[in-house]
Amino acid sequence: MYVDAREYLQNVLETEYSADTLAAFAYAVGGIRAVAIGNMMYAEKDEAGCILKPSKNDFVRLAVPRTCTRLNTFYSLQTPSKKFTLRKTF
Repeated sequence: MYVDAREYLQNVLETEYSADTLAAFAYAVGGIRAVAIGNMMYAEKDEAGCILKPSKNDFVRLAVPRTCTRLNTFYSLQTPSKKFTLRKTF
């Protein structure tokens, strides 16, 4: 399952690492493993690591195990909607 981090965290600047922030928050709040696919991987950066040109997309891939029960899957899907107060924080 993929989440568009830029749309979800609209207050975070495009040159910031919104996907990485969302992935870390998903793990810290709900124990959901995620990987950020965006600026950390694909942005053009200078030698100091500052973003010169942001990547086209900033997605977070939520990892849902294949052996997950139906209850675990529902918990994984509900965690972002119930506990992600991060949108209001930034």
